[in-house]
Amino acid sequence: SAASDVYKRQIHGNTLFNATTSHMAEMLIRGSSMGMTSLWKAMNRNEKADGQALELAGELLDFEENNIRELKRYL
Repeated sequence: SAASDVYKRQIHGNTLFNATTSHMAEMLIRGSSMGMTSLWKAMNRNEKADGQALELAGELLDFEENNIRELKRYL
């Protein structure tokens, strides 16, 4: 898809001159943080979301938080 191609080009550009583990971890942390922010916004805007959707969103937030915690070791 077009979006996938854009992301691939962005990743390639971001790693072209700096492919260190630290830089990769930083990029992943930024992506996880952006995703978490978007999810929090969606949760706050959707007051009618059912419990199962909120539970799934909470699990995803926990997963991303754990990923960030683990990735910080590589900075």
